[in-house]
Amino acid sequence: MTSALPPFPKFVFTVFEPISLVVGAVAPFISPVRSLNFSSHSATLREHVVNPSNTTLLDWYQYLTQEGFANIILSQEWFIAEQIALSPLEPVSPNARMVAYQLGNIYLLLAMVGIAVLYTTTETKVIKNYVIALWLADIGHVAVTCYGLEYERTVDIGNWNAMTWGNVGVTLALFVTRTVYLLGGFGPNRHQPPATKKSQ
Repeated sequence: MTSALPPFPKFVFTVFEPISLVVGAVAPFISPVRSLNFSSHSATLREHVVNPSNTTLLDWYQYLTQEGFANIILSQEWFIAEQIALSPLEPVSPNARMVAYQLGNIYLLLAMVGIAVLYTTTETKVIKNYVIALWLADIGHVAVTCYGLEYERTVDIGNWNAMTWGNVGVTLALFVTRTVYLLGGFGPNRHQPPATKKSQ
């Protein structure tokens, strides 16, 4: 692992961020709800699933046995609906499903690139250029999310869901951490002595 980064950004960029990206990569494939075709005698279960704070273990057991566990685990409806807080849970098109899968794939790619760069190089120039690229991507990520949310939902922080907090709140926190790092606020990078070749 690179020891060139100061301790706090090292933890954020080499531990926290890759873990959060892997979680983002898995989310489109594993979501809490899939089936919207509840049987007539389980109509109230839909309300429990959409509003999990009202859900009991018995409700979940009945839902799982009626709808099938695989239908819940392999789902994107919830993931897609959560992109904009307070959106209704609706069936999704194959196109939207594919976009969700590709988003998960991109998150996994970002996690692997981050690990590959930060765990293998001690060159400060490489690390800084990588952080600058992510800094620019943070701006785009927040801008696109806020554009999709529109002004009213963006400023209604009290009604943000976990997805919005991840897309805006966590990304802004990463952006601030990157900015402070690039401005030298965490102190200088630790310079590694060049690797010496073993003589035979």
